Amino acid sequence: MEKIFYDIYRIDEMVLFEPPFDSMADSTAIYKSIFEHYGYTVEDFTSSVDYYLKKPDQFRKILKKVRKRLFDKEQELEYKYEKSISN
Repeated sequence: MEKIFYDIYRIDEMVLFEPPFDSMADSTAIYKSIFEHYGYTVEDFTSSVDYYLKKPDQFRKILKKVRKRLFDKEQELEYKYEKSISN
C-alpha cells in the first residue's frame, strides 16, 4: 500500500501543476494504471483502504512512510536543481 499511496501522491501533484494533466478530472481513470501496476483493481484498493481505516495505527505508519519518501524525493530534486543551475 505504501508504494501505491506514494505513486498516487506523485500523480496528484502532476495533475495539479502540469497543464496537460490538470484537465483530467476522473482520478479513478488516472489511478487505474497505478493499481494495475501493483496488481490491484479499484475494488482491491478500496477494500484495502477500508481495512486500514479500521486500523488507524497501521494506516498512520503507512502514511508516515509515504510522507518520508515524498520528502526525500523533494530533497533529491531540489539538490539536482541547485546543482544544475550552479553550473
